[in-house]
Amino acid sequence: MLCRRSRRCYPIKCGSYKYALKLWTAHPGDGASHYDLLIAHLNQWAPASGSVVVPLFESKGLLVRGQWYPTLLLEWMEGDSARSSSKNT
Repeated sequence: MLCRRSRRCYPIKCGSYKYALKLWTAHPGDGASHYDLLIAHLNQWAPASGSVVVPLFESKGLLVRGQWYPTLLLEWMEGDSARSSSKNT
């Protein structure tokens, strides 16, 4: 499933759990620090709320032919995408 030009998203099933794995085909540059800040912020709220899903970002997530590519692992959420929802309004 294609996310955007420089990213691809894949559903991953592990036992009864389902995840979304986002892979970059090019390094996100400053986008990597965006994920670090976002995850740090979400980690502050996750224990108290019990309903916040914190993604796992790895700047060296996947090694392909000697080059590291970042990965983002998120809990799979069923429903319409934001893009398809905005088209229906």
